[in-house]
Amino acid sequence: MKRKNIKKIARHNFKKHYIIFVLVCLISAFLGAEFSETLDNFRFLGTQSAAKGQYSYMSSIPFTTSSITDEFIYKRIDEFQKNYEETLRENEKQNWKIKTLEFGRQQGVLAQLINMNSSGSITVILMASVYSLIGSKGVASGIGIALVLIFVLLIWVFFVNTFSVVTRRFFLEGRIYKKVPINRFMFLFRNKNFIKAGVSLIVRDFFLLLWTLTIIGGFIKYYSYYMVPYILAENPRIGPLKALRLSKAMMKGRKWECFVYDLSFIGWRLLGALTLGIFNFLFTNPYYTATMTEYFVHIREIAKEQNLENAYLLRDKYLYQPACEESIKKKYADIIELKEMPEVKVEERNTLWQFISDFLGVIPSYDKKEQSYIQALERENKIKHFENILNGDEYPVRFIYRPKHSIRDKIESLHYLRHYSICSVILMFFVFSFMGWVWEVSFHLVTEGKFVNRGVLTGPWLPIYGYGCIMILLLLNKLKKRPVVMFCVAILLCGTVEYLTAVFLENMYNQQWWDYHGYFLNIDGKVCAEGLLVFGIGGMFVVYFVAPLIDTLVRKISLKVVIPICVILVMIFTCDQVYSITHPNTGKGITDQSAGTTVSQHTDT
Repeated sequence: MKRKNIKKIARHNFKKHYIIFVLVCLISAFLGAEFSETLDNFRFLGTQSAAKGQYSYMSSIPFTTSSITDEFIYKRIDEFQKNYEETLRENEKQNWKIKTLEFGRQQGVLAQLINMNSSGSITVILMASVYSLIGSKGVASGIGIALVLIFVLLIWVFFVNTFSVVTRRFFLEGRIYKKVPINRFMFLFRNKNFIKAGVSLIVRDFFLLLWTLTIIGGFIKYYSYYMVPYILAENPRIGPLKALRLSKAMMKGRKWECFVYDLSFIGWRLLGALTLGIFNFLFTNPYYTATMTEYFVHIREIAKEQNLENAYLLRDKYLYQPACEESIKKKYADIIELKEMPEVKVEERNTLWQFISDFLGVIPSYDKKEQSYIQALERENKIKHFENILNGDEYPVRFIYRPKHSIRDKIESLHYLRHYSICSVILMFFVFSFMGWVWEVSFHLVTEGKFVNRGVLTGPWLPIYGYGCIMILLLLNKLKKRPVVMFCVAILLCGTVEYLTAVFLENMYNQQWWDYHGYFLNIDGKVCAEGLLVFGIGGMFVVYFVAPLIDTLVRKISLKVVIPICVILVMIFTCDQVYSITHPNTGKGITDQSAGTTVSQHTDT
C-alpha cells in the first residue's frame, strides 16, 4: 500500500475521532510519555517570563531531581533542613495575592505536598529517618537517593512509559469503531496486564540503550523495535522477548521505509514550531500517530500472511473487523435477554410527591412503586451501558476480558439513582454529621495529641458535613447521570455553603471557627481549594457509594424502629442547637488563636 493511501485512511480516522485523539496525545505529552517536545515552547516562554522578573506561581516549583545532588551530596542533611525552614519562611512573605484570593502555600495538605516537592524535603525526611537508624549521613544520603530514584523509576515504567501502549489502543479501536469510551485509559489496569506491558517496554529500552553505544546501532534498532507498543496494544500478555522478536521480524527490510514516513511529517513539525507547538498537539501529533497506526495494520497483515515468528499472537481480530451479530448475541446474551424483556411499568405518585421525587429524589416511604422504579432503572442502566457494543459502534471488551466484579458493576448494584425516604434522609444527615465530627476530632488528636470536641455544638456532630452531603445528594439529584458536571457543581455548592456559614458564625459570635489564610488558593480565609476539593471528592463518594449503602441498610429496618429513632435524634439535635445559641462550644483547639497558627486548621464547624 502506498504511503499516500495510508495517510488518506489515517486522516479519515483522525477526523472521525478528532477530540479523543487530540486529548490522548496531549495527555501523553504532559506525562512525558511521548510528544513532550510539543510543550517545550511553553516551558521556554515560562522561563523567559521568570527571567524578566514576572512572578509565576508555577515557576516557583522546580523539579527536585537536580536538587538531590546539589543538596544532599555536597551539603549535610542538617544544613539542608535549616535551608528548608528558611525557604518556608520566605514563601510566607512572598504570597501572591489578587484581592482576597491568595496563592500562598505555607499551610494545608496541598501546600505541604508542594513545599515538600519544591524543596526536596521528602528526601530530607527519608534520609533523616535512615540516618537516625544507622548513624551515618553518607549511607543515609545514598539510601535515600536510591529509594527516591527507585520510586521515580517504578512510576515511569508502569505508568508513564506504558501510556504509549494505551495511546495505540485508542487509535487501533478508533479505526473500526465509531466510539472509543474514555474508560479505555484503564485498558492495561482492567485486564491486569500493566506489569507485563511495563516490563516489555523497559526491556526494549534497555536493549536500545545498549545499541546506542555503537555507532549506528541505536538508529537501526529504534526502527526494529518500533512496533512493540502496537503489538502490546493488541496483546499486552505477550512476553517482552516475543514482542521484540515479532517487531524485529515485522520491520525486517522496512526500517528505511518507516524512516521515510517520519521524514514526511517534517513540514508539519516545522509548522508546529512556528505556532509555538499549538499546531502540533492540535493536528500533527494525532495525525502522525493515526498514520503510523495504519502503517502497523498494513505490515501486520503481511506478517500474518507470511506466518512470521510469533505472528500468531496477534489474534485480536475484533480490533480490525466488527464482531458478527451471532458472536455478539452469544457473548452478551444476558444483556440481549434483558433488552427483550417488556419494560417495567412504573406507577406514578400524586402530583406533589411526583415532583419532589423527580426533582429531589425523595419519597415519603418505600413501597411497591419504589420497587418497580428500581427494577426499571436497573434495566435501563444496563441496556444503555452496552448499547454501543450491541449496535457494533464500540469494541466488545468481553472478547478479551470480562472482570467478575468490576467497580462499575458494584456501583450500579447499589442503584445510586434511587429515591430516598424521609427517614433515610434524616438518618443520613446524622451519620454524615457524626462522621465529620469523628474526622475532625481524630485529626486534631493525631496532630496535637489532645482530644477536642470540635464544632459549635455540644453533641458529637458537625452539622455542616451533614447539610453539605444532603444538599449534594438532593439538590444535585438531576445531575447524578453526569458525574463530571456533578463534581464541579458540588464544589461550587459546598464552597458557597462554607463561605456563608463562616460569615454567619463570625457575625453572630464575633469569633472564628476556621481560618484558611495561608492555604493554597483561599478566598478571604473562609474557603480554600484544598477543602473544596475534599468536599467535591467526598460528595461524589457519598452520592455514588455511601448514601446508597446506608439507604440499603435503612430499608431493612422496620418503620416501627426507624421513625422513633429519627424523632429522638431530631429532638436532641434541636435542643443542642437552642442551647448553643447562647452557649457555643469554644476553647483551646476550637476558637483559640495561638501565635503563628490559624484559628482552626481544618475544614468545618
